[in-house]
Amino acid sequence: MANANNLNQQYVSYHILMVDGDKKSLEQARKILAPLGFQITTTPDVASAKEVLKKETVHIVLSELQIPQES
Repeated sequence: MANANNLNQQYVSYHILMVDGDKKSLEQARKILAPLGFQITTTPDVASAKEVLKKETVHIVLSELQIPQES
């Protein structure tokens, strides 16, 4: 069975983009995932997420079901 240190080394190169209009949800997810070694970027809406995706390599996108749209 893998221990916490092995998990940190295993996931350290993965970048997760989280898109959610609820700041508390983003904070909770960051508290869970960051200690495992994931690089976390958070955005509140689609427009911000698109900007991140243009500039950075993202491996996983986590979003709420109904994310705020662009204006």
